[in-house]
Amino acid sequence: MKTALTILLFGIVALAGGFALIVAADRFGWLPGDASSPVAANGSCPHEIPGETCPFCHPELIESMGWCGGHDVAEALCTRCNVGLIPAFEARGDWCVTHGLPESQCLICLRPASTGEPAAERPDAAGARAGAGVMRVNRPPSPTCTTSYT
Repeated sequence: MKTALTILLFGIVALAGGFALIVAADRFGWLPGDASSPVAANGSCPHEIPGETCPFCHPELIESMGWCGGHDVAEALCTRCNVGLIPAFEARGDWCVTHGLPESQCLICLRPASTGEPAAERPDAAGARAGAGVMRVNRPPSPTCTTSYT
């Protein structure tokens, strides 16, 4: 009887130790998985955007989608064409409540008060973008823009 109880106790301790090891391995990322993207198996991402369309999880979308001709930002990051991106920018702390734009895209906030000039030249995704020398209002609208009706 004493031997059976010892074996049972040893088995319970071994199972608990194995469970703790698996939980620790999962928490520390030691288990194999898809490390190329933070998109979960159910297709969601930590930015509250469908995983396959999230420009934060898939930065290659920024270059492949090009520029939004109506709003002068990368199409994949245009919150005026895709309002579903707003919670992601808010979660990242990149949101200008005053102007309703991401801080990184808000030209009013990026201008120093002393000069009135933009703080820095914004980078473009693909080098020189189409229509860079033409005023924004004279450029054709983006075919994927949902807010431009011209």
